[in-house]
Amino acid sequence: MKPTCFGMIRCIVQELLELFRLLKLLFPVRKHLHQEDKTMERHDNNIYISLLCRIVVWAIVIVIIWWMVVWIQKKIKSMYESISRISRISREPIMSDSLESLPTDSAHGLFNHFLYLFLTRHPSSVAYDSSSFAPSRNVENNVENTIAPNSDHQPPQQRPKCSKGEKVCKEFMEEYFGKPFEKVRPHFLQNPVTRENLELDCYNEELKLAIEYNGRQHYEYTPFMHSTKETFYAQQYRDLIKQELCKKNGIDLITVPYKIPESAIPDYIQSELSKLGRLQN
Repeated sequence: MKPTCFGMIRCIVQELLELFRLLKLLFPVRKHLHQEDKTMERHDNNIYISLLCRIVVWAIVIVIIWWMVVWIQKKIKSMYESISRISRISREPIMSDSLESLPTDSAHGLFNHFLYLFLTRHPSSVAYDSSSFAPSRNVENNVENTIAPNSDHQPPQQRPKCSKGEKVCKEFMEEYFGKPFEKVRPHFLQNPVTRENLELDCYNEELKLAIEYNGRQHYEYTPFMHSTKETFYAQQYRDLIKQELCKKNGIDLITVPYKIPESAIPDYIQSELSKLGRLQN
């Protein structure tokens, strides 16, 4: 789309021609000229032409500069809008203090560091797009989740089903502690970008203890599970935010990877509880 300044070129040319006509009126027209006077007149005409050319060139330069300024202004505005999307992230202590200072002395630490750099440069990865609401499937547990990941209000009949791994975690925790562990979206677990609450698979508020069962989609990008790579990065981001917010609010969060066999999940959880000093006598 051409800037409006191009529509003014015709008017500018007309103004320049009028200026040229007025300049010629500054000099009297001599009707009876000698040979020397004719030479002088040709010299004057050359001056007029030179003056007109200079004015036209400078007018074109000014128009081009104006167009460039308008174009740069639009680019700056677009960049500002993109930066404003992550302004909330940069102000969050979770992102500015925790993620940016993650250790880089291991492969996992390096991944977190580069993930942070990616998120700060691609703010659209943090929020959900239309493709993020596509049904996601858990291949290992034959579970289909057709609910928007960040939906706060879900009718009971549309709530995500528990995977087999989640079910094992829930049953073990409830039997071990004798207290309910429900799938919840607590207010303290708010996504700093979307301002919607993230989900915990198994959580007991009294014990301040939570369990997350992470399927393959939390660790690997696969086109079948993620519509785009940005969807995968958004998943990684939410997992990091979930860990940091739980830590900030004094919640012990145990993550059970999908590679742990179902039969070994109880032993794995007990091992993690032991590290946290949460084993029951």
